[in-house]
Amino acid sequence: MVKIAVLLCTKNGARYIQEQLISIAEQNIGEIDLYISENKSSDDTSRIIEKFAKNNKNINIIFLNGMDLHFANNYVLLAKSIKKVYQFYAFCDQDDIWLKCHLERGISCLEKIEGKKALLHCSRTMLINENGKKIGKSQKFIKKPFFQNALVQSIAGANTMIFNKEAFNLLIKISSNTRIVSHDWLLYILVSGSGGEVIYNQIPTVLYRQHDKNIIGSNMGILNKIKRLVKVFEGEYRDYNLSNFDQIESVNALTIQNHKIYKYYKESINGNIFLRLFYLFRSGVYRQSIFGQLGLILSIFITKRRFIK
Repeated sequence: MVKIAVLLCTKNGARYIQEQLISIAEQNIGEIDLYISENKSSDDTSRIIEKFAKNNKNINIIFLNGMDLHFANNYVLLAKSIKKVYQFYAFCDQDDIWLKCHLERGISCLEKIEGKKALLHCSRTMLINENGKKIGKSQKFIKKPFFQNALVQSIAGANTMIFNKEAFNLLIKISSNTRIVSHDWLLYILVSGSGGEVIYNQIPTVLYRQHDKNIIGSNMGILNKIKRLVKVFEGEYRDYNLSNFDQIESVNALTIQNHKIYKYYKESINGNIFLRLFYLFRSGVYRQSIFGQLGLILSIFITKRRFIK
């Protein structure tokens, strides 16, 4: 029987976490160990989890006290605490719902790939409101999920990600000593950059709840596109890049070819505008949409905050 570790970080999630726990317990594949990092909730989150664990012996829940840091740091620290080796791993959020086939579908896709390399399965999500009513789907991406895309864009949320032990070994190499921008984005970068394979599935198996306490929303709609463009002008995406660069170099897992691509893209942050444009196009990096690609090119003209070596 396939052994799976599910990683869940919680913080004041009492309103919805029962539904998520039930959906995890109802998965139709494997033997699941659910690792929960509880980050100083002031509501009944801990009590709900403890009661669920007592009444559901078909799932093994390992309950840990988190450090209540940035959400991405919490997940990386939780991963680092796992000493047992599993065949597959999955992230999940406290307020979503998994379809019963979620793990089975992802693992089945990964098991078809030959060779010992890092593998990552991710997908679109079905958006639901606070009451669980379906309100749409997350953005659908068409272009292949390669390293040139990963450097400049995260295409799927961690709540959809299922990955093998080789990808997990990359995840736990991420430094948690500084603020991590996004653990899912970094995992996409590291898996694709190391010569691994990323599968993006357009059919959702996660119901992604939209509410006012979401740390990161669905990023859908014109308003969110404008907000992302404002971040480009403010230099926020440049700061994201610098953070990711530090992690890429710390983990040090890129293939020779992908290291060249990375160096070209990194050079597009430096120098005058002409050199930046030259290295941007030389790197071959791309975003999934025309709007996103235009924003990427536009970011070259933003005044740089600091020179990087």
